[in-house]
Amino acid sequence: MKTLGLVAIAASVACTACRDPAASASPTSPGSGTKSASTEVDPNAIAATDVSLQDDFGCYRGTDSIVRCWGRNSGGQVGDGTSIPDSPDTNVRATPVAVKGAPGDGALHTSPHLTWVIHADGSVNAWGEWIVTAGAASDQWSSLVPKRWKLPPVREIAFGSSFFCVLTVDGVVQCEGDGGRGGLGDGQSNSRATLGVATGVGKSTRLVAGDDNACALDAEGHVTCWGVAWGKDLGIDSEAPPPVSVRSGHAAPPPHPLAGPHHRVDRAPVRLDLPSAAVDIYAGFRSTCALLRDGSVWCWSSMTSLLPDSPAPQKVACAGPVKELADGCYLQVNGDVCCGPSVIDARYDKYDLARLRGATHLAVRLQWVCGIVKNKLRCTSDHGLDERSLFGKN
Repeated sequence: MKTLGLVAIAASVACTACRDPAASASPTSPGSGTKSASTEVDPNAIAATDVSLQDDFGCYRGTDSIVRCWGRNSGGQVGDGTSIPDSPDTNVRATPVAVKGAPGDGALHTSPHLTWVIHADGSVNAWGEWIVTAGAASDQWSSLVPKRWKLPPVREIAFGSSFFCVLTVDGVVQCEGDGGRGGLGDGQSNSRATLGVATGVGKSTRLVAGDDNACALDAEGHVTCWGVAWGKDLGIDSEAPPPVSVRSGHAAPPPHPLAGPHHRVDRAPVRLDLPSAAVDIYAGFRSTCALLRDGSVWCWSSMTSLLPDSPAPQKVACAGPVKELADGCYLQVNGDVCCGPSVIDARYDKYDLARLRGATHLAVRLQWVCGIVKNKLRCTSDHGLDERSLFGKN
């Protein structure tokens, strides 16, 4: 299926020509959405109040409160009570299907193989699977339908590639999994198969994670990050990778292709140097961003195609103040959507971003930017497609 991608669109700092759709369009301005756009919502569009997208699947909550999911279902992340062996083009629920059981109220969250809802009391209902290996031990959680996940009462859950962390209702960050790259937040490289306190992270209000790094936001607006900076930079440049021991008489191996001053390991959590207090944070594909109190967005990444020559946080060039962060796109206070260039060279000048004007929520995946507009699911693509083409045919 063409609508199911393998790589997520990345956040960037070069968001240009984000403007009011009534302004004159410039055909050479990336991110402006140069198509003749209609801000009227298609009456036949899907009625929805929430949406969450991954590279290979997605879920939305309808105005009828029913959660429906579609896409690859190798681990039961679609939630219809089945799983389909992971073979290309055959394990796809192209048409959204209702999640069986009772997901419960709350915002929808997705990781590559798991979907979950956090309730007001901090309990979690989830479906799909999560497997983490910690040395010789492993921890696995799986369910084909929504099931209570035995966690401490939490505010948030954040998944890395080989670890995950939770933010408890009392503001404590706890992590488990492979700590070899510092993902557990305790300044060590040990691994564990049970949740333990990230001792290097203080009381927090928000939590996000990339593949090998995580960041937390505290009540004063400070952002603290930890993990590995190879392709997922932390916005700081401190501890170099440990030296490689070479036996006598053997030639030293060539340097790691990403080794250098902008690709460092920082196992001990480090507070970032931002211009002012942050109110929100977001981790996307090979970049992380902070939303500051003045509405400006600052992102950091070690990918030079995104932030040339510096891993330090840099300001996104949106036209106005921002109120919500997504993966490479940002919802401005005036209702416009601002998007920047992608690591996969997405051409946002071909996106009809004005379709998303006034959205209350954004979600992004390969070649798609979606939002909830007037309780309808609206999407735009670089192929000139809209939400009617988001799903394939079974």
